[in-house]
Amino acid sequence: MTAVARIGAGGPIAVGIGDAALARGQGRLSTIGLGSCVAVTIYDPTVRVGALLHFQLADSTTDLERARRQPWLFGDVAVAMLAAAVQAQGALVPRSRVTVVGGAQLMASVATAQIGKRNVLAARKALWKAGYLIERELVGGNLGRSVLLDVATGDVTIREHGGAT
Repeated sequence: MTAVARIGAGGPIAVGIGDAALARGQGRLSTIGLGSCVAVTIYDPTVRVGALLHFQLADSTTDLERARRQPWLFGDVAVAMLAAAVQAQGALVPRSRVTVVGGAQLMASVATAQIGKRNVLAARKALWKAGYLIERELVGGNLGRSVLLDVATGDVTIREHGGAT
């Protein structure tokens, strides 16, 4: 997807790697397969606007051409785009609730790259630049995760392999 989807009622909307979705009033947004990738949710309870992003790489400057084609893939630009999208729907920064999930290290062979840590730092930095405070965070470790945002309630469910948090 090249833009945030505006959706209504129905089953969960799956958000894949390098993708984002937005809903107003109702709907459920979900993503699975978070390893070193990071998911960011932004939810404003007053206007009931929620969005979910699943990005894979921290820094768009490492591949500008790919970032031009797939901006949702890169945390530094995708988080800013997500923030702009929810604000365009009437969400206000001070009352928004933000969750950051992922950034795990699933393979020991890539330990030196610290991709997950870089992704988490990119999310934190981009959210800070946009004025958001992170309310909830489940990052790092070595377990895969999935995330579900219920836009009707603002509830964020995070599942790890073998359990729920």
